[in-house]
Amino acid sequence: MQTVFNTTSKGAEIVIICRSESTRNGFRHIAEIQVCNGKQGYFYTLNTAKISYLNRTWERYNFESVIHKALEKCVLCADKAENAKRIKGIKTRIDHKALPVWAW
Repeated sequence: MQTVFNTTSKGAEIVIICRSESTRNGFRHIAEIQVCNGKQGYFYTLNTAKISYLNRTWERYNFESVIHKALEKCVLCADKAENAKRIKGIKTRIDHKALPVWAW
């Protein structure tokens, strides 16, 4: 199963590609964060994360934990405070896109 989330941050297009894979003991979720480099329109991988599960997850929506883990490790700008602000904004936008309206 693969799911794609799109958002923007300060004019940069960000794509989060999530997939699920079976493992010997359970399954894992993998998230890859890609950013468009601007003029040429090529995407490059900014960060990846994976989380393995034995049984099931207790997330509000599929891939929530792995998306948040991947975003926490991202560096979108040099200033720590600005970076934290951007990451929080991206998390909020992805959560709103993935959750139904009544769950906000």
